[in-house]
Amino acid sequence: MSAILGLTLHYPPPALWASIQIALPCAERNWKRIMPTWVQRSHNLSLSISLSGNLRYLTHGISSRVWQHADRLKHLEISDDSSEGDEDEDHFDDRPSVVRLFSDMTPPSFRLPMLQALTVRSLSSNRGFGNEQILELLGLAPSIIQCTIDCRDLELDDVQMLVLPTLRQLILGDNGDDGILNCLSLPALQNLSLANDGCLIQRSSSLLGAISSSTQRTGHEFQIHDRGFRPAT
Repeated sequence: MSAILGLTLHYPPPALWASIQIALPCAERNWKRIMPTWVQRSHNLSLSISLSGNLRYLTHGISSRVWQHADRLKHLEISDDSSEGDEDEDHFDDRPSVVRLFSDMTPPSFRLPMLQALTVRSLSSNRGFGNEQILELLGLAPSIIQCTIDCRDLELDDVQMLVLPTLRQLILGDNGDDGILNCLSLPALQNLSLANDGCLIQRSSSLLGAISSSTQRTGHEFQIHDRGFRPAT
């Protein structure tokens, strides 16, 4: 029995290798060496990748390793968990305020055909991902079902409308930028969850009405969830 248990622990099933968490900062050299073996042991299963920590340390080497397996990604979480108290501004004052998710791949040379759930989150008030990059990620994912956006981002200039025919749930967190709604067409949307800032609902009321009308035409049930909103009296 001990031999069998030892063998099981030494060779865990592929499903245990299909979830990958990368916390930054990390030793890039180690990840470049370990990740191919890790992914190989997941066999052909779809992958769930979480990229978190202080994303100022996100390098081309790390991001390219992630996008190398883009065709197998089913769940992707990108979370910049560093706040102002964690930052050394004197050291990082020459760094860009936008985290470059695609490094030098502009436009990206990959697709995300299996991606169903995307989470993009940032705690930093002076750094974000840029709405353009978020839209680019969504545009690469023809099967996306759920998306959570909880980060402060930049204004959009001359961005074409992006149609997401499969997206059923969109969550805008407390730090979410509702401006991105102006760039999305969501014919299959069933649930829209808004932050607890009432101004978000007021600014987007006409847009939400258009979304609701669009989903009604396609026969989908549409619900709006406002977390903690109370109208002014």
